[in-house]
Amino acid sequence: MGNLKVDAQACRIQLHECVNSKSPEGNLQSSPGKEVNDFMISEGEHALRMYIKIVMNDYKKINPKNKVQLLVTTIERGNEVEIHQWSWYTPTKNETLSTDCYFPEGEIMLKVVDADNHQQIYATRKIIIKPKLAKARSGNVDFPYDRTKFKIWTCKNIDDNWKPIQPVSKIKVGECIQLFFESQELLKNLGLIDFQDGSCLLQFFPMLLSG
Repeated sequence: MGNLKVDAQACRIQLHECVNSKSPEGNLQSSPGKEVNDFMISEGEHALRMYIKIVMNDYKKINPKNKVQLLVTTIERGNEVEIHQWSWYTPTKNETLSTDCYFPEGEIMLKVVDADNHQQIYATRKIIIKPKLAKARSGNVDFPYDRTKFKIWTCKNIDDNWKPIQPVSKIKVGECIQLFFESQELLKNLGLIDFQDGSCLLQFFPMLLSG
């Protein structure tokens, strides 16, 4: 690391939404959308796709031996792991280098370097890709709600205000019990018997299984 040289951001790394479209010939192509600085994986996705633009601040300071290279790395178990890399010939005045890629959850480092000497760094940027919303809130994409905002009661019944009556902790075999799901968050109807402002009521009869 003693020979490390950084040319004080000779270029800058911009990150944009990645917009897909079709060319007049019918080929799928990507282009940059609005620039973003907050990064979160969408629900149902495993990575965040973004469009990368490398904009020249002072192209004269970018003089690699052959090509410039964009390195994208992350940290796994304390070690730096390469995710992606791209190379371009030495940029000219006002030229913008671009590509798109998928970013996994976690800390991501982007570097523009000399492809033949990674100690020669032209620009760096560190970002954090946040976890998908369902994973962050509930840990289960099949139930995308905040589990801290509901309670499950076993009770004899509920009153007119949807409050449990005579909560029970012991259930007898064959006795009718109400399973009351009380929620502070409005949920869509999941197909249960009764539903009120996110709360629901299910009636069941416990059975003793032999075996």
